[in-house]
Amino acid sequence: MKATHIIALYVVLISLCVFPQQVQSKEPNEITTIFVKSAMVDNEDRMRINDFALFEYLSDNKFIRSKPSSSYDMTDYYVLVKPATIMGHKLVLLEYETQKPSLGCCADSGFGVILLLSGSTKELEKVAHKNICSIEYFSNTKLRERLFWKPRKSVIKPGKYAWVSCRESDLRQIDSED
Repeated sequence: MKATHIIALYVVLISLCVFPQQVQSKEPNEITTIFVKSAMVDNEDRMRINDFALFEYLSDNKFIRSKPSSSYDMTDYYVLVKPATIMGHKLVLLEYETQKPSLGCCADSGFGVILLLSGSTKELEKVAHKNICSIEYFSNTKLRERLFWKPRKSVIKPGKYAWVSCRESDLRQIDSED
């Protein structure tokens, strides 16, 4: 092997160690697969097939604690305690909204994820569009302003974020446009 090849290989190996979050696998991981399953819509009934699947998986596999990190109205927020990715982007926060008897009516049932972006968002946008989920992009500063509760600064690090929402209101918005 030539010295230039050895140096090039060494640089690649070092970059993998120093910048592992920038390496994106072409194969979907299990969490990505479950995220897509959670977002799926039965087009005939206009309902999510299993919006609880992602929450169950993350809870059962100890990616989130059993109790929410915070709650606001009918939404529970779960900060990840173990690293996880969806489509190559770091999953930072899961929010799950459901009807709570003590709060009366009008929950916007479904879930949302907040992702720290790393690379292209094309696949994420395709899944969101196909499954009638909304997607918004924020800087870390704007995201902290938008959240109803304020997680520790160590949770929302500097960077660009995507907030993907797969709720009943997303389905109703599409229905009202028809």
